Amino acid sequence: MLCALGCMLFTEPLIYALKLVQTHSIFMALSLLAFSYNQKRRDFCAGGLLSYAASVKITPAFIIIYWIFRGKLKSVFWFFVWSIFIIILTILCVGMNIFFDFINSMSRVSHVLLHAINNQSFSAWASYSTEYNKELLNWKIFEINSDIKMLSTLLMVVFLSFFGYMGRIWKDGTTELASLISITVFSPIAWSHYYIIVFPAILVILNKGGFVNYTICFIVFISNTCVISVNYWHPIIHKHTILYAELYSAILTIIALIGCRFPLFRAPLNLPRLPLMKR
Repeated sequence: MLCALGCMLFTEPLIYALKLVQTHSIFMALSLLAFSYNQKRRDFCAGGLLSYAASVKITPAFIIIYWIFRGKLKSVFWFFVWSIFIIILTILCVGMNIFFDFINSMSRVSHVLLHAINNQSFSAWASYSTEYNKELLNWKIFEINSDIKMLSTLLMVVFLSFFGYMGRIWKDGTTELASLISITVFSPIAWSHYYIIVFPAILVILNKGGFVNYTICFIVFISNTCVISVNYWHPIIHKHTILYAELYSAILTIIALIGCRFPLFRAPLNLPRLPLMKR
């Protein structure tokens, strides 16, 4: 485990987050802590932590879909109670105009798509084409295709519903991590440092053991190293292109979180023994 934690220091999500002093890891930690309190039936704290995280970044709010299908309705109730309290407190502190400006800004951002090397979302992948290559270094903002946005939202709801329902059976924490990764993947914009969420999942998968699990963890680590995940120079078209390494590694991590409970994933590598040569 210590070796795995050390290897994470060389990954793009962590380096990028530290370089930009990003706070995403804080809200990821709040979401994980909300899941922890939810498992301990401390719904008041779970709802409060999640509502605080969602007040800054809206994506953690989708966790309530997981909780609904998981049957954790008390946590959902306290999430809405805390959210109402935070809204009222915000309006009292900054006023109605600034509050609604924030809401309008969030609504506007949800309709845009940025084709950039470090946008590793499913929406960016689905709408990407070679004609956008010249825009990769210009940070040009496009309007997201309505069909792609609807498909991304639908897939997010389906994944969260599935993991929430299966969480009633699989009570080892894998469904919670898979749901957080799913929210990241299907958000319109998922910067490289958002995929820091795969690292707690990797630790869980490593703890399960097995040759397949170890292989997947190794591939995910390699996919998130700086050399592979950013500024890839295509040798054929001689233009900057996007290698969606973080996106693919996140999908592979979800597969491992589902499969790590099956014997095939946990089985050790049994190599045939070579007969000893007789002298």
